[in-house]
Amino acid sequence: MNNDYKDVIEHFGANEPSINYSLKVLNNEIIVGKKILWAVKRHMNDLQRSLNDDTFEYEYKPKLVQKVLKFSSLLKDVSTGEQFRLVSFQEFILSQLIGWWSKDGTVKYKYSYISMSRSQGKSQVLSVYLMYQLLFAKGVSKDIGIGSLDIEHCKVLYRYMSYNFELLDKGLFRQLFQELGVEFNKQEIRVNKTSSVLNKYSAQSSPTDSHHMTTFVLDEALLLTTKDKEWLDSITSGQTGLPNSQFVAISTAQGNPQSRIFYERYLEYSKAIEQDNFDNYERDLFLCWEQDSDDEIYTEDYSLWQKSNPLLELDSIRQSRISGLKIERQKNINSESDEFMTKNMNRFVLNSATDESFTTPELIEKAKVNVFPNNMIDKVYVSLDLSKTGDNTAISTTYITTSGDYYIDSFTFVPTYQNSSDIQKKIDNDNIDYLKADKLGRAFVATGSGIISDEVVISHLINHITKLQEKHTVYFLFDNWGTDFITQALDKALPNLIMIPVKQTTPFMSPPSLFTQQLLVENKLHFMRDDNILESALLNARVIRNDYGIKVVKATYSNKIDNIVSFIIGAFESQYALTDYTNNSGDEWYKGLTEKEINEHYKNIQF
Repeated sequence: MNNDYKDVIEHFGANEPSINYSLKVLNNEIIVGKKILWAVKRHMNDLQRSLNDDTFEYEYKPKLVQKVLKFSSLLKDVSTGEQFRLVSFQEFILSQLIGWWSKDGTVKYKYSYISMSRSQGKSQVLSVYLMYQLLFAKGVSKDIGIGSLDIEHCKVLYRYMSYNFELLDKGLFRQLFQELGVEFNKQEIRVNKTSSVLNKYSAQSSPTDSHHMTTFVLDEALLLTTKDKEWLDSITSGQTGLPNSQFVAISTAQGNPQSRIFYERYLEYSKAIEQDNFDNYERDLFLCWEQDSDDEIYTEDYSLWQKSNPLLELDSIRQSRISGLKIERQKNINSESDEFMTKNMNRFVLNSATDESFTTPELIEKAKVNVFPNNMIDKVYVSLDLSKTGDNTAISTTYITTSGDYYIDSFTFVPTYQNSSDIQKKIDNDNIDYLKADKLGRAFVATGSGIISDEVVISHLINHITKLQEKHTVYFLFDNWGTDFITQALDKALPNLIMIPVKQTTPFMSPPSLFTQQLLVENKLHFMRDDNILESALLNARVIRNDYGIKVVKATYSNKIDNIVSFIIGAFESQYALTDYTNNSGDEWYKGLTEKEINEHYKNIQF
């Protein structure tokens, strides 16, 4: 393999840190996964092109890399207080961020995604990068940021820097810091001579609209969901006019990552690597230390775990680390947890259902359809989950095919009075785009006072059911507590409507809840792909168990599950749609008969 890069070795030297790491990887002296092997080959191929291809736009600056590495040797390891020594993979990371430049004088990698298992020193190596950028990178008025979902997740990275700034200020850099006017506290670090500053930012509480970040490191990037996209966009859009700006996302894998912003980027990069075509991401850096397959969790060749745990390269800690990983593996196998797979193997788990999850993201994704079919049976079930606390009210309309597939068409009434009549505040709080649903005709968003009145719900139900009754026998199911006003109005307006009350207690709700879970497992429950409110309800739904069965609940007030609850209320009866059984029983002779059966009865009576 060395012969393939003979020209590179002769020009830069085999001991140049990035080349030294790359050659050890290529010669199998350091164990890595496919994605890092690809990254190493990319680096070596680009070095080769920089020497032999005049049209290649980029160049590598080993002297600049050496400056950063020398600076790192002056720092202390936060956990031990001893001199900080970079491991070869950490040197490789810094070489990619700092060493590659366009021939026009701008930095090559504008956007970086760096991922590995937890406790591998990724925050510490990024603190070296940030400190160097603040103190020694060219330019003035540098606006540097570290951020995460919340301030708590920024603390580790900031602690590494403030700890070393304090040591340098008292020791080696005392005079230099005085000349530069370096000031630091728990909130920010300033370099007054260059009018530069480093601050902490939180997606939950720190606006970034007015900032143009020259450098930004996002820690625990996979914690961010679509709710945080606007905050993230404000950072990256502010960087567009800065020729040497860099955005760096660092992360470890998650369970159920489908709603995570950076999971999409991970999939894009992974696909580009599989196709061996990174042309669309020429200025993106992708470094992912992960296991190549889920099966490697069970290996007895523990050296393979270095793929996701690059610190196992160190002889001094390898044995103790592997022992700890083996213990963690067994604990997670015993508890059937995905924690070891995600946090220690850096592998995503897409269908990571906890004991409390109602279903899995994988099954929810399979349930999505683009159209409803035409072969529906005569019976249609409209079910209501009426808000008792001024929150969302949901209506589900269930259509069933002759083959036993269930299709949910849901509608939501969205009040805003608890959010100062501001729909955007409710969107942010619930992490659901209600305006999108309103535009698609899947929701009604309250205006004015922000209150949804019973009259609005009644009007909608009457119009909706009247239209359905033109073609179908309609069953209306509802929680029999607190709905008297609505059911009396419906009974008066729609005298032929079959109405079935459902008690919201476990003995009554458990069978339809279990039935709904089974439909999902069998891929017989479906909903429209653009129904974002129902999708959110399925993702948020949790299960509690007692001696009477299961009941669907939500973890927090802001987790909306109304739309799946309304379907389950309907499933109290709809689960028997293709059988002769019904819950519609009572003292009246006609209870249990459909509207069509009642009509047929009277057609055959002669007076």
